[in-house]
Amino acid sequence: MTAPFAPGSHHHVARRTGRLLSVLLGTVLGALLLTGGASDPEVTGAVSPATVGECLGAGQVWLHVQTEDERVLRSECVGTPATGQAALAAAEVDSRESKGGYLCTLAGYPETCPSSFTGQYWQYWYADGLGADWSFSQKGAGARRPTPGGIEGWCYNADDEKRCDLPRLSADGEPAERIDLHQDSKGLGPWVVGVVVVVVAAGSLLLARRRIR
Repeated sequence: MTAPFAPGSHHHVARRTGRLLSVLLGTVLGALLLTGGASDPEVTGAVSPATVGECLGAGQVWLHVQTEDERVLRSECVGTPATGQAALAAAEVDSRESKGGYLCTLAGYPETCPSSFTGQYWQYWYADGLGADWSFSQKGAGARRPTPGGIEGWCYNADDEKRCDLPRLSADGEPAERIDLHQDSKGLGPWVVGVVVVVVAAGSLLLARRRIR
């Protein structure tokens, strides 16, 4: 059996609930200001102004990364990287590995590594120079040394295609804006939703207490 409230306890509960509401509402508002609401793809970082021809003519390497819908996430000169992994790092591509050691997300795409293999994955290709055919790399990004004057290519295949096709770059091709598709630190996280639920519940409790009086 629940004990009755002592005299004046309704006012005490209301004051405590009001303070709780103020704190929680402040937390929610602060989170909204920090997250800025729903996220859009980020365009980040500066890229080299060199064209494809200028980059390759200087004995450097060009990197091209695109999704299955041909959305270009990176296309720029990356200097003389020692490995394919270093080429990605030079273009500030956030890369994550699966349990098997394969690169499964690039620049936040897909958002998380697939829990099981569905046939779609980031394919690693290279071309030895302008006009050269693309070749599928038999080595991983950490083991292959990019060819000076060559092109590194990454593409994500569609779910109904075994391979993806990279474009044939031209000498006057210019670098693309860097696009990152990840939503880290963007949007409302689950904890913010939880706080909102608590605020609503506390508000309902306060109203119920006032009605009892």
